[in-house]
Amino acid sequence: MAEDEPVDRDALLKQLAELRASIDPEILRRVQQKVGNSGAEPYDKKAARQVVEQFLAARYDNGAFAKRLMEELARTQDDDQAE
Repeated sequence: MAEDEPVDRDALLKQLAELRASIDPEILRRVQQKVGNSGAEPYDKKAARQVVEQFLAARYDNGAFAKRLMEELARTQDDDQAE
């Protein structure tokens, strides 16, 4: 579908209803419970760290990007603590 094409809202809602009806209610309940947990991390922190480390290791800039990234993270953390 092209960006400028209008969306058939009724058809989309029907598709969503059909999809939801096909999901096992117990699995849907468990997913809603997990998503509803405030303060819980919705991702695997260890796996995310490994992906970032692999990305940084694959760059051929002698660590320049990683250094800029760490400086920016430190700066934003300092800004958050100052507020």
